[in-house]
Amino acid sequence: MKTPYSQNSAYPSLRFLAGAFVALAGSSTVAHAAKLLADPFSFPDGPLRNAPGWYAGVPSYGASTESERHLLVRDDALLWDGLPSPINAILCRRLVPEGQALPPVVCIGFVLKVEGTPSRGGRPTSGYASGTFLALTDRTGKTQRGLLGIVHSEAEGCYRLSLGHSQDIRDTDVVPYDLWAGQEVRVVIVYDTVQQVGSLWINPAGTEDTSIHSTTRGGTMPLTSLGIRMRNFGKEDLGALRMSRLVVATTFAEAMPPR
Repeated sequence: MKTPYSQNSAYPSLRFLAGAFVALAGSSTVAHAAKLLADPFSFPDGPLRNAPGWYAGVPSYGASTESERHLLVRDDALLWDGLPSPINAILCRRLVPEGQALPPVVCIGFVLKVEGTPSRGGRPTSGYASGTFLALTDRTGKTQRGLLGIVHSEAEGCYRLSLGHSQDIRDTDVVPYDLWAGQEVRVVIVYDTVQQVGSLWINPAGTEDTSIHSTTRGGTMPLTSLGIRMRNFGKEDLGALRMSRLVVATTFAEAMPPR
């Protein structure tokens, strides 16, 4: 069995990024640097939908806002309890004012702790990837790009992360190594909103440590918001997770969570 990645060990990096994209993501030009969102989840404990700035997007597949019972703010973090519920809903947060589009490059950073792994779901099989939970979206939440997902691992107590641009398996790439459940990891996603190309880093020291690079097979879409999408038709779809220190910015350095 392969040894899962830990913060105290080296891990493999896939070098898929074009040099120009790395340079753009890592640019420190102050004139273009901006934080679009910094959310420490320091709200009173309760459903995320009750927190300032968050709203329910348009549900799909007959979903309801049942997710309110499962997507919670608690102790300065966003929690998903992993319990099965017949939902496929999304909660959104606008990143730019009405009438504006996202900047050419958007960087999303946060600390992730997967506390319960999916038993078999999330892996891109049967034509779709079910374990996605975060994406850039249009204002309704129905159009999604840069979807981050939790994927089942055959190794006990482990999981993997995926990056895709739809629920189609052809748009989904999986990090080729395991991560330990119960361990915090620093995640950064960089997304080119013009070319609709995304890249994912796990505990990066810098842009050279990219883990996965994914390009959409669909057309370009008007993206304006961040979406938290939780779907769990059975116990195996997603597992349980905790997210904290969420930042959305225009540079890699601003989005990278502190150690």
